[in-house]
Amino acid sequence: MAKRLMNEYREKIAKREIERDSAPLLDRLIRVPYSSEDSRAADFIMYLVAGHDTTAYQLAHVISQIAKHPDVMKKLQIELDDMISAPNEPIEPDVIEKLTYMDCAIKEAMRLVPVAGLGSLRQNGCGIHYNGLYIPKGVTVAIPFYAMFRNASIREPTSYLPKRWLPGDKEEAVLQELFIPFSSGKRNCIAQNLAVW
Repeated sequence: MAKRLMNEYREKIAKREIERDSAPLLDRLIRVPYSSEDSRAADFIMYLVAGHDTTAYQLAHVISQIAKHPDVMKKLQIELDDMISAPNEPIEPDVIEKLTYMDCAIKEAMRLVPVAGLGSLRQNGCGIHYNGLYIPKGVTVAIPFYAMFRNASIREPTSYLPKRWLPGDKEEAVLQELFIPFSSGKRNCIAQNLAVW
């Protein structure tokens, strides 16, 4: 499927049916040198799944949590009414950045029901001592987001409480430290910008 889509895109560009860059991700995948078309197709599928399916799942979790909590929905409605002057117009990025409670509601849903709940696997590059344990080089280490985001240091860890993310809340600093739903480092989620935009 991926090879077919890429070939159709190339043909449409060649026939001038579409402009180059009309599909930026696909265009970039076609321009960048690859060792094989199979590798290129594998990346295309990975971007598609990582960028769309997980975003859709997380959005469903956010909507579900908001729907289950009418008090949160009411606060969001008030924030949106205050910030958006023309309801039928697109919301500009500068307005989105000012939707503080919306950001809290999304982060709390991502904390409570992380789309990658099993987390991230990494192979230890060198032997390390951590918390009285020795972890030898080459051992695969798991970072289980679901368990980490329900850490005992979080007040009511199984409750949906967006206010805990508000600047100045006593838990906010702890949450920011724990909150890595897209993992971190050079192997973090390649689609995180799509997911949070």
